[in-house]
Amino acid sequence: MAIIRNQITNDVNMVESSSLQGQIIGCVTLNSGVNLQMHGMIIGKLILEKDSEAFIHGTINGDIENNGGHLYVYGTVNGKIHENSGTVKVMAGSRVGKPLL
Repeated sequence: MAIIRNQITNDVNMVESSSLQGQIIGCVTLNSGVNLQMHGMIIGKLILEKDSEAFIHGTINGDIENNGGHLYVYGTVNGKIHENSGTVKVMAGSRVGKPLL
């Protein structure tokens, strides 16, 4: 599993399972079969393709598009979750929606 601890300021197409402990500014796409353990921050859209998994413990400032993956939210999503297919589980204590101003 790759570990991302730095800041990336580009769109990212993940082709291997990863742990995000840093920050990505851009659109993040999880290819089929990829597992993301997200403890950092994504500023942009997260897209889950078929059979991918995302465990969100950190913060996403953007929307999530689920196209057949498995999404587990433990942290904060400052945006909308678009469930086109796949599964979405929002755990107690997590937050989904626009941030309070």
